[in-house]
Amino acid sequence: MRQAHRRSAPVDVYNIETDTSNYFVDSILVHNCHAIQSRNALATRTMRTIASDRRIGLSGTWHGNNFSGAYAPVDWVWPGLLSPSYYSWLDEWAEVKMQCPKCFADVESDDEQCGRCYLTFTRKKRPISSVVGEKNPGAFVKSLPCYFRAEPFPQPPPALEVVVDITPDQRAQYEDLEAQAVTWVRDHDGIEVPIVADLPIVQRQRLRTAALGELALDGEGEIFFADDCKSAKLVALRGVLDEFDRAAGRKEKAVIFTDSKRFARVTARRMQAAGYRTVLWTGDVGETARERLKADFVEDRADYIVASIASLSEGVDGLQRVCSKVVWLSRSENALLNQQSLRRIWRIGVDQAAFAQVDIIARRTLDDGTLRRLEATQTRNRAQMGLTA
Repeated sequence: MRQAHRRSAPVDVYNIETDTSNYFVDSILVHNCHAIQSRNALATRTMRTIASDRRIGLSGTWHGNNFSGAYAPVDWVWPGLLSPSYYSWLDEWAEVKMQCPKCFADVESDDEQCGRCYLTFTRKKRPISSVVGEKNPGAFVKSLPCYFRAEPFPQPPPALEVVVDITPDQRAQYEDLEAQAVTWVRDHDGIEVPIVADLPIVQRQRLRTAALGELALDGEGEIFFADDCKSAKLVALRGVLDEFDRAAGRKEKAVIFTDSKRFARVTARRMQAAGYRTVLWTGDVGETARERLKADFVEDRADYIVASIASLSEGVDGLQRVCSKVVWLSRSENALLNQQSLRRIWRIGVDQAAFAQVDIIARRTLDDGTLRRLEATQTRNRAQMGLTA
């Protein structure tokens, strides 16, 4: 990056934290430009301060999980192309639905009361708008002055589904949560205490957690999974890994994903105790340790990586050259994170013929509904980016 005088110079690479005041550059290329999809984020505001002749954004998922994320990257690349009002742009291009601010049920804009929770709408408690997609999927990108979409690698094969029945105690906890957003678990002294989930998103996360294994509370009142907790998913996981080995006629490496860091820890410890050469990859693992874990996996000192989805979604390459198997103990509700995590394995260099991914789904839980919703989100996002397959 150079000062305002202009002359031929080598290309310099700067992090977004660099002081950008009083700079002018010939061209700016933003890799992973979905990082500026939020209109008011620091990264977005920083990029707007840098003057340049040419701007280029690169990303396979440039508007993130929601069509509303398309505004900021395009507004940065072509200042003045879009309406200066974000909401006017939404009116023109986005499909919007109205929801109750309390229970998030769909309502009509002229409703006086929610039909589910019976909240009476007032000036302070009025329905909120939610962007659910593009009015005409693919139309917005067709309107842009310059848009290239390269799909050099085919889409991954769909995941095989292994459906399990959770344990009776898990089912009891799950149904308590489902019925009244409260469940009773035993604390470290063996006394039953309630976990309360008073918000829909919290309740949903509690339900998803309860589908992984039997819950307990530690001495500080925090939810955790005991190392010996009963889990139908872990029983099924062993069967899936054994089947990978049997089908290949040799030991097959695999990356095992879950959206729960707590459950990732338990899974890794259980696998290690059972003799599986396993490493744990979560957000608590530093950069140096991650390089060591990656080396252990690639250089055949470990056969399995158990990872929290968010921690293994960007910036890792090379796993695909020794591994072609992925197991999902649970998915993130963020479709973008799921897709990016899968792309750590499904990328150039993987053995496509040997590739397989498996979803372990708990019967009669949110697992199934979440998976179907994520599939619909991915299909909608691809259509909005101008893709048909």
